Amino acid sequence: MQGRWQRLIQELASANELKVWQKCDRHGSTYWEAYDPITGKRYYSGSEADVIAWIEQLYVGKRIGS
Repeated sequence: MQGRWQRLIQELASANELKVWQKCDRHGSTYWEAYDPITGKRYYSGSEADVIAWIEQLYVGKRIGS
């Protein structure tokens, strides 16, 4: 029973975690998608560095706003 509770807690906690995917469009070009479920914001870019900058900006803003 305790294992079920731990899995449920982990699933609920991970539901609020930032998610990042590397995807491929119909033309074969690779791009990145990032999603923050807490704010509902999404970001798409062909550059991994741009996605990292967006994430850093997002989290710096959260710390300043807190």
